[in-house]
Amino acid sequence: MADSSWLWDYRRYNLMTYCRVGFLLILTLALLCLSVSTAYPESDGDQGEAYYHYLQAQMEWKAGNLKGAIDQYKKALDYDPQSAQLMFELASALAQQEHFRDSLYWARKSAQLDDSVSVHLLLGRIYTSMGQIGEAIGEYEQIIKSNPEDQESYLLLGMLYAKNKEYEMAVKTLKRLIEKNDEALMAYYYLGRVYSETRLWTEAEKYYLKTLDINPYFEPALFDLAALYEAERKKDKVISMYERIVSFHPHNTEVLIRLGGYYLSEGRFSDAIKQFEEAKKVSPDDTRVLARIGMVYLAEGKYDEAIKELEKALSAKPDEDRARYYLAAAYAEKGELDRAIEEYKKIPEGAGTYVEARIQLANILRRQKRPDEAIAILQEAISSKSIKSELYIALAYAYEDADRLDQAESVLREGIKKLPEDIELQFQLGVIFDKRGEKEKSIAKMKEVLAANPRHAYALNYLGYTYADMGIKLDEAEKMIKEALQIRPDDAYITDSLGWVYYKKGLYDEAIKELEKANELAGGDPIISEHLGDVYYKKGLFPKALESYLKAESAYTKKEDKDKVSAKIEEVMSLLGENSLSDK
Repeated sequence: MADSSWLWDYRRYNLMTYCRVGFLLILTLALLCLSVSTAYPESDGDQGEAYYHYLQAQMEWKAGNLKGAIDQYKKALDYDPQSAQLMFELASALAQQEHFRDSLYWARKSAQLDDSVSVHLLLGRIYTSMGQIGEAIGEYEQIIKSNPEDQESYLLLGMLYAKNKEYEMAVKTLKRLIEKNDEALMAYYYLGRVYSETRLWTEAEKYYLKTLDINPYFEPALFDLAALYEAERKKDKVISMYERIVSFHPHNTEVLIRLGGYYLSEGRFSDAIKQFEEAKKVSPDDTRVLARIGMVYLAEGKYDEAIKELEKALSAKPDEDRARYYLAAAYAEKGELDRAIEEYKKIPEGAGTYVEARIQLANILRRQKRPDEAIAILQEAISSKSIKSELYIALAYAYEDADRLDQAESVLREGIKKLPEDIELQFQLGVIFDKRGEKEKSIAKMKEVLAANPRHAYALNYLGYTYADMGIKLDEAEKMIKEALQIRPDDAYITDSLGWVYYKKGLYDEAIKELEKANELAGGDPIISEHLGDVYYKKGLFPKALESYLKAESAYTKKEDKDKVSAKIEEVMSLLGENSLSDK
């Protein structure tokens, strides 16, 4: 049977009343007999037999035995083969049984004898169910032509136009309905749906809000408006909508989970916990709720509590891979790296968190100075069906750790071959060129990235920093880095780049301001500490320079980096010694 998602709300709210004749089964038998007597004024002979089987069909239908009703209608038609009413009701019963081809046959025969609105409504329903939307549209257009005041048919026709992606006609039809009835709730709602589907967000919002003006509790409009705000990334409005939905449906687990998730993303941990705890009361065995409580504790740095909740979720549902992913992350943050590795390895290929898990597993191995194992893990993941740019980039990092830059370049080129439109792979290739000392190739690659995406913050920053480090095009470098900061305003490394440009320009006070901010944001990155030491040195602030250089030296891992900053430390200590002697 064809998808009829455009019709679900309408059916749910009982607004469709197809098959009006013969469907009022709550009538008393006396009234039923009276209506049938009208259809068969003379009840002798074949007409009497037809009348008898017709009555039996009605009784079978009322008893819920559609198959029996169909058999009786067919027997009635044996005695009265030209009865449009019998054909119509047989078609209706067959449609109820989802025997649409047979239903269509009898509905068409009925229409040939009695071209009534009821028959066209039934035909419209059958065509819709069979996925023949064009034919269904034709039936409702014919109904409206013969009965322009039939509001229900305008609605159904508008819905069908929308389902058929004839959006302009859908809008036109639904607005005609509103002209006839400015309180037609479903017309406003479906106009919102049409505009949402065509990504005309402002119009969609207007009609959803009008729907909710008419009925503030109308659930589909509430959820669709929340989804619209999600598409527009208007978090405040999304949260407001879900809060409103929760006030109407405080025991809806899905809504509580969604609202809690948004609170979590905004760092409102106590609010998130409150929603998840409410969801837990409603659905105590829902492992998603337990996992999300664990995620809140993880975000708060309460690793033991996070582990406890996540292990509860996994004991109830061992294949809950997202819970296992966060359990591994909790162990990693707690410093129990072997347990983290163990949990990450349990996440199977094909799981939604498989790629993320393999990358995090490789990162832990890199931290433990086990680059060859990290490389093997990532190569295995790439050889699976998981072709993701993140895997190629992570493998390039692992090769870089092992000082195998040629292989890092090769794996990135392999990724680009498979994912030629992926800008991040191109960007990382430019980084590798830079690390090999191929500045011109790096600059050309960053320009290529920016040609594809002029708002790529990291490419803007990288190119600007490269110019600054080379001492060239400093004004252009400053402009690029400031543009990158507009895109990512609190990025420590972009802030460091701006400070470095100021340093290269000799604007040391401005440089100190930006580099101190970057140092605070990054929490002790050795490159930023070294840059800060350099500008303190230029300003003659030797104690501060020494402090920054010592921090950089302790944080650097590569010998050449340590040696470079050690030389600076010796020079500053020498100057401090000279100053001490001169003071004496």
